[in-house]
Order: sequence, then structure tokens, then C-alpha cells
Amino acid sequence: MQQGMELAASTVWVRGQHLTGNGVMLSKSRIITSRQIVFTYHEATLSEVDYLDQEEGVVFTTACDPSSCFLSNQRLDMTIVGVDPEFCNRCKLQPVTVHDGRLARGNEVVMVSKLGGAIEEETTIATRLVVEEVGESEVFLSPVDDLTSGVLGSPIFKDKSLVAIVVKLKQEEGGLRALMIETVLDKLKKRQQLEHALGADGNSSSNGIVEQRVRTKKISKLKRMLGKAQSEANFVGIAAAGAVALTVVSLVVVFLRWRR
Repeated sequence: MQQGMELAASTVWVRGQHLTGNGVMLSKSRIITSRQIVFTYHEATLSEVDYLDQEEGVVFTTACDPSSCFLSNQRLDMTIVGVDPEFCNRCKLQPVTVHDGRLARGNEVVMVSKLGGAIEEETTIATRLVVEEVGESEVFLSPVDDLTSGVLGSPIFKDKSLVAIVVKLKQEEGGLRALMIETVLDKLKKRQQLEHALGADGNSSSNGIVEQRVRTKKISKLKRMLGKAQSEANFVGIAAAGAVALTVVSLVVVFLRWRR
């Protein structure tokens, strides 16, 4: 599938201390993968990222850089870790566009998996899946054609945008479950970690999400400021009206006393 091969340009091998799987470039300096592959900060310091340039027949390797970014969530079973941006440039990797929306039942998606166990034996497979169930943070997917077992960290796309990643290899009833990226974005947004997680390197196609959400946040803040200013203005107006009324009453009292 040509589309799958194009999407594979953002998919890398992540070699953890104990497990190896796939990851996907959120930006030139960030990857997201399964927490089972990169479990702790210490493991991240010992982990590497590989990419096979099939045209050149060259394997590019870089070390994970948790000092620049390390965000891990046990409940969601995912890890976002930093890498050297030069790795992305050397490999000509294409960071993904992140789908900022919720999947719905019946949506058709594409899972890209790099199989083989060793990068020299790499085989890229694109599998068409359909969304059967949508949970709080995960989706249950069933194959449109034959299901090829995914790899931990395999990205899942809808309309060429990243919508989920495989965080568990356990298959259920002929399908599999994957973590929705929309859930990850919401979690990061609530913790004010979104911009840091997506890597504000100025060259990521994911930065549109950052800019959109930051812009929304600024607009919301501006609205709050305007509302506060309006309330203060109303208070000042009421206070001024009260002062005028008090002055009028005082003058009336003085006038009545003078008449007497």
C-alpha cells in the first residue's frame, strides 16, 4: 500500500533496555512510543532510536535524550521522549501531523508496523483497520482484510494524521486495542505540558496543534481579563452612582434644614 509506505517515513525503531518496538516522530525532537519499551527515565538514557534508509541502505542511530523531554503515563501506557533534532534531518524523517479529534465507530484507519526484530531484516506492513468500539482512552479495532500482528508503538493513521498507537500486543476477538492520541493531547493540555511534549522546534507539522491550542488558551485568558475588567467597570460605575446619590441626599437634607 503506497499510503502506508509514505506514512512509514515517520516511524522508527525504538530499542529499550529490555524491549524493542516502533515509535513515531511527533516532531523533529520528540517521539512517542509504548511505555513498555521505555519505562523509566533511567531506561530512556540507555535507549536508542534507529531508522533504516532503504534507498541508501544505511541505518541511522541516535540516543534518546530524556534530559530534553521525558513524559510517561502509566495509565495510558505511553512515553514521549526527546531525541537530537539532527537525527531527523539526517534521516529525512517526516514528523507526523497529529489528528486533533476523537475517533468514531466505523472510522477506517491504517496501522503501520515495522516488523523483523532486527532493523536489517525490516519489513514495513500497512494494515487497514476499522474502529469497532471507542472507550475513554482506547479504541478496539478489527481488520478490514487479514490482520497482521502489530508491534508495540506501531502508529495508526486516519487521513494521513496520527490518531493512535499500539500500546498492547494482546489481541482480542480478532482485533486489537490502541491508545487514542486525542486522549494524550487532552492529558498533556490539562497538565500544561502540550507544547513541551510536541517540541516547539518550529519545523514540526504537529506545531499547528500547539499554536491552535495556545491561541485558544490566549483567547480564553483574554476573555477572562475582559470579563474581569467589565465587572470592575460595573463596580466602579455602581460606586460612582452611589456617591452621586449620597451627595444628592446630603444636599436635600441641608436644604430642608435651611428652610426650617
